Order: sequence, then structure tokens, then C-alpha cells
Amino acid sequence: MIFVLIFFSLPTFAQTHSLDEKLIDYINAFQISVPKTVTKDKPDLFEFGRKLFQDKNLSLSNNITCMTCHHPNLGTGDSLPFSIGTGGRGHGVGRFQNGAGLTPRNAPHLYNKGHSSLTTMFWDGITRFL
Repeated sequence: MIFVLIFFSLPTFAQTHSLDEKLIDYINAFQISVPKTVTKDKPDLFEFGRKLFQDKNLSLSNNITCMTCHHPNLGTGDSLPFSIGTGGRGHGVGRFQNGAGLTPRNAPHLYNKGHSSLTTMFWDGITRFL
């Protein structure tokens, strides 16, 4: 019986750097910089969007808001493996079914979803942006 041992050598980069040093290397390699300060040049538009995000009248059943599943304190997601649909109670990880059904996916974060390079909303590509 013959045994073959194969040793995989990680690059020196991974062996000699701490996690912080690796992160600094990635930041430099990909030229990542701090985002520019967001200007509030249209406060009325911002306030209008905030109110829409919290308006139950936008749902078919008038009992759920965008923020119910895309909660700002949870990175604009819900931190659940499957989101709880209409009829549920609470927000985010504190949300419970209360007879409501589960959706076939969780609520994805909303960061950068308006970027022009994005053409799909979910990882499976089913729901497309218009």
C-alpha cells in the first residue's frame, strides 16, 4: 500500500501577517478609501423616503413596513434565515410568526442596491431590478 502525502503551502502573505496586517494589505491593494461625507442637500427628499420606508399603507395588507424586515439596527436586514411575511409580529430577530408564513429567503441588506452595476436583487437572480 502506497501513501502519498501532499503538503499545501500557504503563500507567505497568509503565513507571516496578522489579520490586521492582511486587512491593511487588502485595503492598499484594492485602493479602498473612506466614503465621502454624505451631504444632506435635499432634507425634504430624505424625510419623504424615511416616511415611505415606515409606512404600512404601502403593503397590501396594511400591516407591514419596509423596516419590518429591513431594520436599520440589523444592517437593513432581518438576521433571520427565512423572513416572516405579513401577519407576523415584531421586527428583526424579535419577529415571530403569529400564524404568518415564511418567505423562501431572508431579507437582504439594502446597502448599495441602487448602484448601476447591480442587475438582480437576490443571490438566485429571480427578482430583477426594473
